Amino acid sequence: MKSKILLMVIYFGLFNLLTVFTNIALRTDANANANANANEKALKVGIEIWPPYQFWSNGKLVGMDIEILEFVLGAAGLNANYQEQPWQRQLKWEH
Repeated sequence: MKSKILLMVIYFGLFNLLTVFTNIALRTDANANANANANEKALKVGIEIWPPYQFWSNGKLVGMDIEILEFVLGAAGLNANYQEQPWQRQLKWEH
């Protein structure tokens, strides 16, 4: 029974992570400082609060998905622009 529950938690965690990555739209940050590097890129990342994967703690967005995403983006030299919206609305974003 415990292994089935653990498997379900892993499944939903991976599903949530998949939705985060599929809702990422690569774009140049239009609001960047004029002195910023023209090649600097930010990813528009749609999130929907779902602890323990993504949630607010002391005014900062944290969670397993956020840690993984920031690690991957840091390795790629990119930044994230998080936008909290329901996933149905995220699916309508222009990519």
